[in-house]
Amino acid sequence: MESESQEFHERVREGFHALAEADPDRYLILDASRPQGELSREIQYRIREILPDPVPLGTEDATSTFPVITDY
Repeated sequence: MESESQEFHERVREGFHALAEADPDRYLILDASRPQGELSREIQYRIREILPDPVPLGTEDATSTFPVITDY
């Protein structure tokens, strides 16, 4: 993919933006120039809306990590 032209990448970007506009609950568009912590929190909050979270809200902020859930 890295060897594809800039035009190709723009078309792909436009395609994903069109999908996101048509179904915003299914897609999350982020500004990747924002700080990593902000991006991570926004992704975590979106995931929390979709999946039940057995870890209390705020744990990620206190530990700076996203908990991994494993089945034993």
